[in-house]
Amino acid sequence: MPGLEQTHVLLDSRIGRSVERLNAEFLGDRYKPSGRIIHFRRHVLRYYGQPLDDIVNEIGADGALNTMYELIRSLKERQCIVHFSITGGRRLVSFLSISAAILSFDHADRMWHLYTPDTVQQRVRGGTYMHALPEDDVRLIEVPLARLSQAFLPQLLDTSTISPKALIRSQTEQMGIFLTFGEKLFYNVE
Repeated sequence: MPGLEQTHVLLDSRIGRSVERLNAEFLGDRYKPSGRIIHFRRHVLRYYGQPLDDIVNEIGADGALNTMYELIRSLKERQCIVHFSITGGRRLVSFLSISAAILSFDHADRMWHLYTPDTVQQRVRGGTYMHALPEDDVRLIEVPLARLSQAFLPQLLDTSTISPKALIRSQTEQMGIFLTFGEKLFYNVE
């Protein structure tokens, strides 16, 4: 991505060794392999200011969603174009990332999956290799993503205190006029 200037990584508090490896790749805000200046920023998943070790209940899921939503929203307020990778980590974190993106992304933002063949995954397991070779067939796949932020832009602009979960509920209620009776029961919309 030619215009990449910042890399933001969302983490849970269990992956210290991986963070150390990433820090080593971005010493002094310079990406070691290319020498390019890229600002590397870490963001720990939190719930009410406390780091999340894992997502084991709805409280943790809300905290993770809030962390991602607030990060994306802060980048959008600064007019940044967001490229978000949902590769690796817990499946639930990917789902929550998609929810945060649906609420926040505009037409210029992109979500990606990094396809890594099994043979390469086995070779890089444990973090001993940080960079794929051209012949490894690692590639970025754009994830198609609906964006609700444009349809609900007035509401999004007035949500400095509303949580992403409340915003999703509000959008679901607004969409209730388009739902069948069965869908209304499923989504608990009257």
